[in-house]
Order: sequence, then structure tokens, then C-alpha cells
Amino acid sequence: AYPTFLHSKGKHTYGPFVVEILNHHQYPSMTSHMVKIMKKVCVSHQINVYANIFESVN
Repeated sequence: AYPTFLHSKGKHTYGPFVVEILNHHQYPSMTSHMVKIMKKVCVSHQINVYANIFESVN
């Protein structure tokens, strides 16, 4: 199970990672987040990860 997101919109920094919520949908049985995760490595390059994460609503 994924941890629940601490935010549902905007851009937040968690340690070396910047998590930006691209969009967020609430369904009756689950929540969908499309997120962009950027890791701050150094000024010359950064790693971008796109993920579509579905969370079940308990």
C-alpha cells in the first residue's frame, strides 16, 4: 500500500524530492493522483519521474 499523500495539490518538498500534484480525482472507492516527482541531485541535472497513483479509500 502506498502512503497517503500529505497534500492533494501544488508542489511540496520532502527532503531531496519535490512532489508536484499534476491532477487529483476523487472517485467513490478510490483517489487518483497524477504526480511529478523531481529529485534534487545537483544543478546540472535532475531526475523526473511521472507516476499515476491510485489509492483505495478506506
